[in-house]
Amino acid sequence: MSADRWRELLAQVESEEEVAVGDLEEAIRQADVAADVQAGFRLRSALIYTCQDRDRADLILTHYPWCTGHADCASDEERRLLLFRYRWAISQTREFPAIPRSQIEELIDDMSQRYAESGYSQRAVWVLKMHMGYHWRDHGLIEQAVGCYQAHPRDELADNEETEAVFAGHAMLEIAPREHARRLARLEIKSRAHRSPVKSSVLLPLLMLGEHELAREQHELGMQCATERWDFPDRSCHAVYRAMIREQESAEELLLRDLPAAVGSIEARRVVDYFANAAWVLSQANPAALLPLDRRRLQANTRQISPLHRAFPAGQGPSLDETLPQRLTRGALASWCRARSRWLAAQFDRHCRSNAYHTALDELDRLRPLS
Repeated sequence: MSADRWRELLAQVESEEEVAVGDLEEAIRQADVAADVQAGFRLRSALIYTCQDRDRADLILTHYPWCTGHADCASDEERRLLLFRYRWAISQTREFPAIPRSQIEELIDDMSQRYAESGYSQRAVWVLKMHMGYHWRDHGLIEQAVGCYQAHPRDELADNEETEAVFAGHAMLEIAPREHARRLARLEIKSRAHRSPVKSSVLLPLLMLGEHELAREQHELGMQCATERWDFPDRSCHAVYRAMIREQESAEELLLRDLPAAVGSIEARRVVDYFANAAWVLSQANPAALLPLDRRRLQANTRQISPLHRAFPAGQGPSLDETLPQRLTRGALASWCRARSRWLAAQFDRHCRSNAYHTALDELDRLRPLS
């Protein structure tokens, strides 16, 4: 990349135009070679913002510390944005099993101190604690955070009201799914990024409550917004719902369409849900039937590098090529998906998206499909 090209990319960033992740990475390298610290800061800031919607936790955690170490070259507004995005960097640490909870809690304490020193409210800090408690399945922390965050005033570093309501709703669903499923389902959500996981997470609790019409409504709304590649864990929840109401064929079709993407996903913490759901749905069908699946395409996806692979020493990560069944019957693939989900859950136990959801999934083994 020429000097002119990376400066063109910097101009695009400064005019708030979208730039591809790969181009930003190369522009950062060129800015560093040119020893242009201010350009490096702005390019990294743009990369962090872009990666938040691309599930690239590795890049966020790589470049955020650099920005904090060079914040003296930034404008007041850039430093404010850096403080705002601290929660993104901290929340992404759950992608990496090697990072202990104690270290994440130290980062949250550091965020709290930085906010206080800059004169900002602790509201966003408590919302982050609530969000992390949800992923850690720490009911005590969730209850404490839900009770505390509203006591602090809203300011320019606070999350918007919808984000707070969604995080609180998901957190309380973790503690008491039956009590909070209806409330979360009826929450008005404008953001597609929030709507997709919310609609998928309430399906099974609503079915267990006998709220069939409300569950159908959530299914239809959820499928309208779960359209992007990274939504396949959410779509797998809808596949379970379809199997529960005796739409087995469409449930399998939805799962198998996403299977190659799930195997090659970089979002390892959520792919646990996909494989758990796939195992259950496939186990409901004829175990002897062969699947119309391109095995070579599936294996090709296993060779993609992901944060999960990088989180473990060489040879200790997934070896899917060796464990994938040679004869892809539904029964064999169901067993493989179940083993895959358990392996991932063992590595990402405190990072699984929703204990309440998995509790509901476990109950399905004791329930008859609903007519």
